[in-house]
Amino acid sequence: MLKVDKINKAFTVNGSEKNILNNITFTIEAGEFVCILGPSGSGKTTLLRCIGGFEALTNGNMLLDGQSISRPGIDRIMVFQGFEQLFGWKTVEANVEYPLKINQIDKGNRQELVRKYLSMVGLENYKTYYPHQLSGGMKQRAAIARALALEPRILLMDEPFGNLDAQTRNSLQNELLKIWSELKTTILFVTHDIEEAIILSDRILVLSTSGEVKSIIPNRLERPRKPGNFGFAELWDLLYSQLGD
Repeated sequence: MLKVDKINKAFTVNGSEKNILNNITFTIEAGEFVCILGPSGSGKTTLLRCIGGFEALTNGNMLLDGQSISRPGIDRIMVFQGFEQLFGWKTVEANVEYPLKINQIDKGNRQELVRKYLSMVGLENYKTYYPHQLSGGMKQRAAIARALALEPRILLMDEPFGNLDAQTRNSLQNELLKIWSELKTTILFVTHDIEEAIILSDRILVLSTSGEVKSIIPNRLERPRKPGNFGFAELWDLLYSQLGD
């Protein structure tokens, strides 16, 4: 479904060009859950932003269902790490409805989609709340509902649970897997946490500090996964060894 072919991305820093992504190539099949794992500065977020259409490539090509990616689109929706990605002056319900409204979805369908996805993330009883009245985990649930309401081909997630406490993170990981299992939405999920990558993914794409694909590792562990399960420690050790240059 998604083909990333020999892409490069460079930024100009203090008058000189710095390569962030180098010759990145991979494919993702429809319905896959793929994690991008790598050390700080390896270009994980930049890669996600390129796929989202927020950053122009220096060179290379990306295709979604055979069509070139050159700008943002509702077929690729991004969920960010920060808690403040919701509109503070809108209720939870209005936040989820907003992208549907600007994409001219009729009111009846908008309301149905909002109800469906707020229920899916467990926020149907908080639809009239404002973001400042929500916990961090609830804000991320609302952001996920807003992204899913557009029913994108790919959900792009940039360390969405990185700022949460361990218990809330584990809870949201489980909820995300339930949603993914039900909807079969393709997910590309950036994380720096090896355990999280193992719990969530079908495959793990490891980036090096030089912004290259160091390895793409299949994750064949039986779901549900948790530390202590057969094979978990061995896969953790393998991924840890891949993170060093």
